[in-house]
Amino acid sequence: HGVGPALLMAETRAHLRTLLSTLEDGGEAMTRANQLMAGDMGHEYFVTLCLGCLEPTTGQFDFASAGHPPGFIVNAEGEVKRQLRRTSVPLGIMPQNNYVMDRTTRLVPGDLVLLMTDGIEEAMGADNALFGADRALQVVRENRQQPAAVILEKLYEAVRRFSDNTPQLDDVTGMIIKVL
Repeated sequence: HGVGPALLMAETRAHLRTLLSTLEDGGEAMTRANQLMAGDMGHEYFVTLCLGCLEPTTGQFDFASAGHPPGFIVNAEGEVKRQLRRTSVPLGIMPQNNYVMDRTTRLVPGDLVLLMTDGIEEAMGADNALFGADRALQVVRENRQQPAAVILEKLYEAVRRFSDNTPQLDDVTGMIIKVL
């Protein structure tokens, strides 16, 4: 989106990294980052993000979503086990907003977490149709036995094929977490 949004993202990352080095609660870190940033951003900017905390020994996966597109947990059979919905508004919109981590998810071997920016869902085809979450999930299902990097490459290829390599208006970014 340009230099301004890139700087805003760098600021967001710096705030969160600093806050998370001293705070154990991701929701509290998001709340404080929101307070720090809200005065600087004005009304024309905001930040969506998804913050996840995974405890590898137990599979506990806590998350909060500040207006970010939903993520998905897909089980070993390829079924959507859970949709990781938005838990609050983007950072910078409501300075006094409190963010809370959802602590109800436990991942088990075979689960796969898909997180993506809206640039994947909103990638446009030649007929102005959107790629959508369903197509993204289909690519993940078809490739779920592959390493995470391969799944992401297949997803990127599917988006590019769908959009017939036309220039996109947004970034196409995804993340896969596989539980082995």
